[in-house]
Amino acid sequence: MTEETRQGEVEEAEQQPKQQLRLSTREQKPNPKYANIALIEASSVTKPENYEEATQSIEWRKEMEEEIKALRQNQTWELVPKPNDYGIDYDETYNPMAKITTIRVLLALAASKSWKLWQMDVKNAFFHGEIDREIYMEQPCGFEDKRHPKYVCKLKKALYGLKQAPRAWPNISFTVEVVSRFMQNPKKPHLEAVRRILKYVKATLDYGILYKSGIECKVVGYCDADYAGCHDTRRSTIGYVFNLGSGAVSWCSKRQLTVSLSTTEVEYRIVAVVA
Repeated sequence: MTEETRQGEVEEAEQQPKQQLRLSTREQKPNPKYANIALIEASSVTKPENYEEATQSIEWRKEMEEEIKALRQNQTWELVPKPNDYGIDYDETYNPMAKITTIRVLLALAASKSWKLWQMDVKNAFFHGEIDREIYMEQPCGFEDKRHPKYVCKLKKALYGLKQAPRAWPNISFTVEVVSRFMQNPKKPHLEAVRRILKYVKATLDYGILYKSGIECKVVGYCDADYAGCHDTRRSTIGYVFNLGSGAVSWCSKRQLTVSLSTTEVEYRIVAVVA
């Protein structure tokens, strides 16, 4: 191709009218796969980030007033002068909840006796458990007592999110606690142990406990222990499981707090624990 021919094609292309981009007139519909995401994003916009934003909403203000009203009706606290000493056990916060063992017992009884179960939600998002120590907290913001605005609340019952509240640990807590001791200087055996934990979790995601109907509600317990099984501390590991009806309702495996001097002592200790 000569230079004159190539130049002629370029001039011809420049003389042709340029095509204009046209916007589509089709109706834009959201992808159904992302419908849940859209709903979450839409709902999260109205959620207040702090107390000041919550007070601007009539709905949130109403919910707070109902919570405070329920707390006062249950006599959750009493107003007292602020103590001088700061409390202890304020490092972490745990939310009190119904013990999973209690829930399993209820399910086992319902299955055995063919009871009907209904799930309900309590208006207050916590359980009013009794507390065994003196705990104080500041008055809820926006609901301070006009006569004693400087007083604090001395709790009579446990609150949701209380720092001294009891805590529940998953079924792999003991194993995780053991491998976490070597985080500063992990070796290959520790990595293999962690992988085994992950394999266990992955393989048991669909596992559950089956409580059959028509089975006699009889409590049967088993316990066992090794002797000086921990090579680092020479402490023994104890374990037990209790069945009610056709399924287990409570079980545990943990290391003893002290060193046992004989297998007989280990057996007596585990019997005392499960008694």
